[in-house]
Amino acid sequence: MADPLTSEMIIPSREDLNARNTLDGDDAGQLTERTNALADTDRSVVLALNTSDCFSFFREVADRRRLKTRNAMVYDIEEFIPLDADDLAVGVLDSSGGSLIIAADSRSLVTLVRTIESRGGYIASVTPIVLLAIGALAKAHALKKWDALIWESDEGFDLVRLCNGKPIGWHWCSDQVALKESFHFLVGSEDAGRVALVHCGEDLGNVIGKVEHVDAIEMDRQQAAADECSRIVAGRSTPLVDLRDGPLRSASPYRPIRNSLRMAIAAALVFQVVVLASAWVVRERYASQTEASVLSQELNFKTVFPGEPIPVGMVARLESERRRLAGTRGVSEKTLPVVQSALPVMHVFLSGMPEFDSAKFNIERLEFSAGSIQNLSGEAKSYRDLEYLADRLRHAGLTVPPVSTTATNNGVSIRFDEILHSENGAKSP
Repeated sequence: MADPLTSEMIIPSREDLNARNTLDGDDAGQLTERTNALADTDRSVVLALNTSDCFSFFREVADRRRLKTRNAMVYDIEEFIPLDADDLAVGVLDSSGGSLIIAADSRSLVTLVRTIESRGGYIASVTPIVLLAIGALAKAHALKKWDALIWESDEGFDLVRLCNGKPIGWHWCSDQVALKESFHFLVGSEDAGRVALVHCGEDLGNVIGKVEHVDAIEMDRQQAAADECSRIVAGRSTPLVDLRDGPLRSASPYRPIRNSLRMAIAAALVFQVVVLASAWVVRERYASQTEASVLSQELNFKTVFPGEPIPVGMVARLESERRRLAGTRGVSEKTLPVVQSALPVMHVFLSGMPEFDSAKFNIERLEFSAGSIQNLSGEAKSYRDLEYLADRLRHAGLTVPPVSTTATNNGVSIRFDEILHSENGAKSP
């Protein structure tokens, strides 16, 4: 059996739940000696509530929309228990067969919870001990194969109705008489399905009546709950229902991931330090290069102007002297464009012109450039005269494109664009 002072599970006794204090000054002495011992912890623990300290309610699937908020759920069950809605800590377990609502009196728990938190401990969960035990049972057996289970303990009998492996009904029975009455009320007809009897020392055949199948399992409720608490604290499991709600809400909800958050913050700080160090190294490198460049410029200035003080605008002074020397020596920064004459093309064109009587044509527009005739426009008497003109120009050394013309009132049109001058073209006959 787990030691309540060293294990991750704390089961508050009736005296613990009845203890009230303000946690101020000597008022902490109002806690019982055992409560003080339980609360004196700096580790994560789970508060496992006895069945007699909890209330359970079943609601149909159709009621979920109406009870989807905490306030609606609390006020729905308030009329059935002698507690104020503001003092209730509630949790719900939904399944395909309905919803199981668990409630407890937060006034009897808040003292113990706040005492543990004030002493450095953390409450990982507040949940009924039987649901912790069922969580452990589910890891060893498939709960879907049972319609109900009965778990015997020092408190009596926990009768739990199951639907697809999840609890949807829960009754506590002090003896077999109450168990028999509750079994047929909770499970249904006498011809029930498969039932699991967990840690039941006596034959309960006359209690549960005729059922399809009975499985007997030996598992101590408190030890199973303690094992499940260890898994919850270690982060390897989650409770079926958690009553850390309302007045019992954790004062430090990020306590389970505190170390991870610290590591993330430390990593971010290290990253910032690395970035700042890298920026400083780059800055120093640029500063060193700048200093070397300035020293080189000063050395060049002293070489060009020995004996003169180094001016503030040293680069501007050196550039001014370079331009002055370039102008003095006749060296221009920009090369003048090379001008080419169009006279060679004009000479070739004129030398290729037909004799006066050989063809009749009229040239209206003639544009020359260096190396070509950009435009030749006019009118010829006939197409024969136009072809004769083109042949003469080709023989003179001009690259005349094929003739393309249109008829006019006085003959045919002449239009050539980009007649290139070939240096090696044939000479005029």
